[in-house]
Amino acid sequence: MFFFIPFALYVLYVLYKLYITLKKGDANTASKFATGTRDYKVSLIFLTILATMIGPGFSYGAVDTFYEYGFFYTIFFLLAVVQFWIFGHFFAGTINKISSDSETVGDILGSAYGKRTQIVTGILSVFFSIALVGVLGLAGGKVLASVTELPVEITTVIVVGFVALYSFYGGISTVIKIDQIHFWLIIAFLIVGLIACCFQFFSIDNSIEITNFIFNTKGMPVKEMIAIGIALFLGEAFLPVYSIRSIVSKNEDTAKKAFKKSAYFGFVWFILLTIIGIMAHSVEHNTELTYLSLIFNVFQGNIGGALLIGIALTGMIAVVMSTLDSILNSAGVSFRKDIIQQMFTINEEQKSSYQRLAIILVAVLGTFITMFASSIVKLLIWAYNIWVPAIVFPLAYYLVRGNVKNRNSGFVGAIVGFLGWFLFQFIFPNSWVPAILAGLLLNVTAVLLIEKYGKKVV
Repeated sequence: MFFFIPFALYVLYVLYKLYITLKKGDANTASKFATGTRDYKVSLIFLTILATMIGPGFSYGAVDTFYEYGFFYTIFFLLAVVQFWIFGHFFAGTINKISSDSETVGDILGSAYGKRTQIVTGILSVFFSIALVGVLGLAGGKVLASVTELPVEITTVIVVGFVALYSFYGGISTVIKIDQIHFWLIIAFLIVGLIACCFQFFSIDNSIEITNFIFNTKGMPVKEMIAIGIALFLGEAFLPVYSIRSIVSKNEDTAKKAFKKSAYFGFVWFILLTIIGIMAHSVEHNTELTYLSLIFNVFQGNIGGALLIGIALTGMIAVVMSTLDSILNSAGVSFRKDIIQQMFTINEEQKSSYQRLAIILVAVLGTFITMFASSIVKLLIWAYNIWVPAIVFPLAYYLVRGNVKNRNSGFVGAIVGFLGWFLFQFIFPNSWVPAILAGLLLNVTAVLLIEKYGKKVV
């Protein structure tokens, strides 16, 4: 009976999001859909970065992982925080400075390396987005299934379908407005988890020694450690959903400050999630998600507890939707700008149609791959494996140097890097070299060799 309260809170949240989208959306052109007004201040960019960053992989997926490994795995997640600070300090301002006419990462790479590189970037962006929709759909489906007792397959379709609906009508401005709400719901998710930890700490059975789970490597091979470290350190670098935040910032300083503040917040966030994961060893697991098991064990059984569970569940859904709407938005824009517009001449109406069509296709395909995934964090790392070996170094190289000698270096580097990852992932899986590292090294080598010895091509 008490589960009516959590579900009612979720329904109210969904209805409010629809109101924001339909009444306050202003994406009446393809450009407005992609970049909005391009004058967003530090506070807004900071909130939308955090709401996007703290997806299910960086929240309750992380709690599941910290439950298994304790502070050992926290080290890997903190690498992502370091990357956010580096991106903010060295790259966010530069992206804002050079992107007055850009709407995507592909636009920036295309200006340096040419049309072919922009198309490849667009294709990889779309494939990466499909994988991330799988991560987010699986997570949201599990949360909603825990309340409704519907099959996860159905609840996944409900979550992804709803976000695709309002993403279809909204644009980046709507995403940023809604992310302000998402941020506070995500904070509520954290607070309820910490309250549950406090209650549980004073009622732990003496036979359970929490200290046994503070740091546990579980015999993880060094090769896997390296692969995970690279994926979490570089996986978020230059992603379309973050680069667009640099592009739409009011100025260079705004972009820098927002990303660096996000890094400081992220450090505290992962430390607190680790504590929640470790404390969950003191409760019986009655759901698939560790965080839910903790709050269900502590709070269920009375109206007050049901209200706290409802707040936590709404926060968990907000975690999914805050990232999912950004992913769908950037995928639609990238498909239109980096792929379709590079191959065909289309009018303004067709631009809007193509990016909205892409949103639906990415949502459908992302939902489909959830049938083959079991772990939120593992699927997230797979998504990083698509991006890191192909895109990260060519873009960083251009942003640092300000120009390139040979426009072919980025295209060749992206292809070589992706093929290198593919070979070591599927053809030589027993090699001591992690596939993501092999792809990245081959990408770096190809770019530098062409830049050093290739003819000047501009």
